[in-house]
Amino acid sequence: MTRHPFAIVCVLASVTFGHGALRAEARDPTADCLANAATTSIDPYPCDLALEIARSNADNWAIAAAHTNRGLILERAGRLNLALQDQDAAVTLLQENPTLLLNRAGLLLRMERAVEALKDYDRAARLSPEDPGVFFSRTFAHRALGDMASAQTDVQRARMLLADRLSR
Repeated sequence: MTRHPFAIVCVLASVTFGHGALRAEARDPTADCLANAATTSIDPYPCDLALEIARSNADNWAIAAAHTNRGLILERAGRLNLALQDQDAAVTLLQENPTLLLNRAGLLLRMERAVEALKDYDRAARLSPEDPGVFFSRTFAHRALGDMASAQTDVQRARMLLADRLSR
């Protein structure tokens, strides 16, 4: 299953740098949260702090980023129900963000909830119809549901989009 951590880093990188200059010895919980999500860490504490900062600033992007990153960390730690709560919160805040939908869909697949995952993949495909990763990722939901014809169609669509992107 394809996850989009790079896209999260790019889309939400402004959160890391949005808190102004910090003293050299001070830690930035937002940066630590992002770093923990991008590595093998299972420590969600920096994300708890990042959520507090984001909420105090009423910054929905930063709140969604902290929820997403904490969700990825909790998923890695095997705390799937808590991870889903975070992914749900992120998607609720930024409903039109296909990357957040893809992350939640991947988690739902891991939780063997393929019907729900497919709904998120379908929505992500409507929001980002030129992204080959969306269609490739959706194949896993189709396969989990035993719909090999739709899985094959999505693989072909992903290949076509990727070939078109590479030819530019």
